[in-house]
Amino acid sequence: MAIPSHIVTHILNFYDQFLPPMEIMIPKKLTMFERTVTLYSLLPFQIVFVKIDDRYYLAVLQQSEQSNISTSIDSSQRCSSINEVLDPTLITLPQIQRVKYYQLPCRTYSDLKCFFDESYMCLCTAERHANCFKFNHNLNLTCQHNIH
Repeated sequence: MAIPSHIVTHILNFYDQFLPPMEIMIPKKLTMFERTVTLYSLLPFQIVFVKIDDRYYLAVLQQSEQSNISTSIDSSQRCSSINEVLDPTLITLPQIQRVKYYQLPCRTYSDLKCFFDESYMCLCTAERHANCFKFNHNLNLTCQHNIH
């Protein structure tokens, strides 16, 4: 995998099953030869996605909380776009009708860890079910302060 110029890390905490996850986004510009990124979170979290260019990777999925986690990113962790893993005729359906078919990619592709559409991120469980949640792909990354 080529070294990107920047990454965006999405750290998610599912603190209440009836509410959307709390999300922390951390943009990071990488230097030319930087191959390692260290992140710190004071808040507990269950899931970490790393966005490189327009691709998402499932970096961490915690069943039980750990204080120190080391992970690496490779192509096997890439989250596919729904357009890659769902039948084209189903893609044309309105999202409200299309979502009921989101179990199919997990059952069809045994190595699929995650996939996403314009509103949801879905994880494939060990039982090959899709566990989907609202995911904001377009959080604002503009700086609040003009510091140079």
